[in-house]
Amino acid sequence: MRILLVEDEPRMAQAVARGLREHAYAVDVSPDGNDALFQASINNYDVILLDVLLPGQDGFEVCRALRARGDATPILMLTARATVDDRITGLDAGADDYLTKPYSFRELLARVRALLRREPQLLPSQLEIGNLMLDSDDVYAAMAAFDPAWESGVPFTIVIAADGKVLLRQQGEVNKLELRRKILGNLPDAGMFAGNTEYWNN
Repeated sequence: MRILLVEDEPRMAQAVARGLREHAYAVDVSPDGNDALFQASINNYDVILLDVLLPGQDGFEVCRALRARGDATPILMLTARATVDDRITGLDAGADDYLTKPYSFRELLARVRALLRREPQLLPSQLEIGNLMLDSDDVYAAMAAFDPAWESGVPFTIVIAADGKVLLRQQGEVNKLELRRKILGNLPDAGMFAGNTEYWNN
């Protein structure tokens, strides 16, 4: 199991990381919020231990940013801010649990184990980011696309295989079912891109 520990106090970070590693957890340490967001974007973690008082973005902001971009990794906030309002702020920001300092390391381990026992969050089969739509059931990505050579701005459909080969290019109205048959029937590789999001979503 891999844990991201976000703690700006070096001695505390070293002590907690050492204890977690002694219990067979792999641990990465981030000293501030910006680095934590970067590490979480390039690595897969099973749990994030997140201090609140951090340089730059504080723990609440980091938690909100992670949830806003769809990161469902369990988050345990670690902080000396122990008021009810602080705990509510952390939980409302998207944290799964909240542990106040000073804390027992045994309790920290127990809370980590509890988070790891939770069922993983199931993601929907269709995910949309802007005008990009990924359908994991049919293994395709659909993008709205416009050819700058066409001054009318008429949308077109373009299908590109993972090896870069253009399988289909068509301007204007497209029958969705026919297009899907063409794509899935001629697909040489599981990865491909298809244009015209509107048609795939309707």
